[in-house]
Amino acid sequence: MSEPKFNPEMLTLARAGAGLTQADLAKALGVSQGMVSKYESGQVQPPPGQLERAGEVLGCRASFFTRWPKHFHLPITFHRKKVRLGAGALARIHANVVLKRIQMEVLLRSADAPENRIPAVNLREQGTTPERVARDLRVRWQMPRGPVENLTELLEGMGVIIIPTDFGTDLISGLSAYEPSDGLPPLIFIGTNCPGDRMRFTLAHELAHIVLHHHLDLPSTDCESEADRFAAEFLMPAADIRGFLTRLDLEGAAALKRTWKVSMSSLIKRAGDLELISPSRSRSLFIEMGRRGWRTHEPVEIPPEKQTLHWELATAHLDELGYSDEELSKALDTTVERLRSDYGLKTMTPSHPTLRLLKSSPS
Repeated sequence: MSEPKFNPEMLTLARAGAGLTQADLAKALGVSQGMVSKYESGQVQPPPGQLERAGEVLGCRASFFTRWPKHFHLPITFHRKKVRLGAGALARIHANVVLKRIQMEVLLRSADAPENRIPAVNLREQGTTPERVARDLRVRWQMPRGPVENLTELLEGMGVIIIPTDFGTDLISGLSAYEPSDGLPPLIFIGTNCPGDRMRFTLAHELAHIVLHHHLDLPSTDCESEADRFAAEFLMPAADIRGFLTRLDLEGAAALKRTWKVSMSSLIKRAGDLELISPSRSRSLFIEMGRRGWRTHEPVEIPPEKQTLHWELATAHLDELGYSDEELSKALDTTVERLRSDYGLKTMTPSHPTLRLLKSSPS
């Protein structure tokens, strides 16, 4: 039997995901940067011992570097991030998104997530608005009027896999990766350090990208503002919240935050966008929030919602398919320690079980 063929792109991907430069990896491997460059360009095949060492450094198995996955390239990706996020940090985040998509490809061979029930809407072709699409989606999903009780539970039930992710920075709160034609369900990566209110708005924002933008060949420059408009209407429907936002003050915003589970800042902006308070009133409220230190730490905390579908996909292999931790980590070309950390194994219980079917055999 011939040796598995080395895939240089997987070495580059693992290195980028670990946040290392070629020089960093070269130092860890005891070779020159030029040699690492030759490895990654495919000019030189690393010896088996070097691949073993690279796996130890990069937190994967040597077999990872001989994999030729279907979902290697990242589709059009949208982020909820701040401008200050640097290119290097974003490259590391993108690499880890690709790594997780590769793992989802493996897990979904033997287990099914709920059916993807997210529609695709082209705003320009259909002559509609983000707000109208948000209202229509709430009707389609038979949601009650008023606040969304648990957005994570709702989205996971509709076939979205939400993956808690340590981005290593507070400059990004979430991103979505979805290509309707590639066979994977929509994935939303949500920052593990997000406050509950920011997490919910980020999820609604990324849901907007999945509905409105991921299927487009050339997304417009308006995508981020359209996603914000969708998210605001989805979480705070104008018809339901309008009566609560007139004569808004900070105490009222804090009380409404407990009910609607969105930030005080979002409530103030919503009141301004709906022209229920004047621009000068909106500015004065934000100035007062800044004076009190509430622009960064608001006084009412909303507990983060728990994501369990990604955990269920892993535990289904352990509990129902009879995999050991070692066997599952081998299937995913990761280490046991990283498997347990990434999927929260042994630490979580499902608050809203969503995994519905184990396939009878891998497809």
